[in-house]
Amino acid sequence: MAKRLITKSNVYLIICLNHVFPNWHRDYPLGRVLALLKETRKLATSRDIHMDYRRVYIEKANSKWRPLGVPTPVWRLYLHMINQLIVFRYDDYIGSNQHGFRPGRGTMTAWKAILERISSRDIYEYDYRGFFDSIRYGIVLD
Repeated sequence: MAKRLITKSNVYLIICLNHVFPNWHRDYPLGRVLALLKETRKLATSRDIHMDYRRVYIEKANSKWRPLGVPTPVWRLYLHMINQLIVFRYDDYIGSNQHGFRPGRGTMTAWKAILERISSRDIYEYDYRGFFDSIRYGIVLD
């Protein structure tokens, strides 16, 4: 069903295009948009799928650089289309505690749900990669 919807439905493609690239009609020439839609349809029918992304570096607060893998526009559109179908199909099976990758939910709604369930307002957040190198286990156990 997903393959057919992606490859045959112009309406579904345009709805997803509007979500992923809200100003596509202003920002991109028609030729680029048509090529993007054609590549997305081709990706949906391909048997040899490997995610295409570009590496981008962002600066962290400690002046170090963090690498990010940013999906190409074709993959962003394709992944959104697949996600919408999964959410539609499995929405009734997903628990109410799921906040990631849910429409209308995210980090802020997750924090609100956590704060409603705990009595303390003291919450500590750690970067575990750097944390375990310098942890004093006696303090944590106390």
